[in-house]
Amino acid sequence: MNFERRTSPRIPLDIGVRKKGSRFFIKYSGDISLRGVFLNTAIPLPKGEKVELELKLGDEEPIYLKGEVLAQRPDETGLGVSIIFSEIKDVDKKRIEEYINSVCVIKK
Repeated sequence: MNFERRTSPRIPLDIGVRKKGSRFFIKYSGDISLRGVFLNTAIPLPKGEKVELELKLGDEEPIYLKGEVLAQRPDETGLGVSIIFSEIKDVDKKRIEEYINSVCVIKK
């Protein structure tokens, strides 16, 4: 049986992520939802690791938030990690929601 646990749509995208304190801004492909991100990466992150992320959606100012690695898993493009947002400001959650909705409208 296949049970879908997602409660919001996931939008494929190229997304910039920087771990807090790092000078490097890395562009990943993956997807984003209101609850978290999936990042294609060759760098494994252990389940349960806490991360601080800087997300850049389009040309807007970055969103800073905290997350936790839920799982490592391979997908069709290689290794990836699922990260759930653990601390996110309401205004930033709204920005992500608006971004997802704008992409869904464009794709229709």
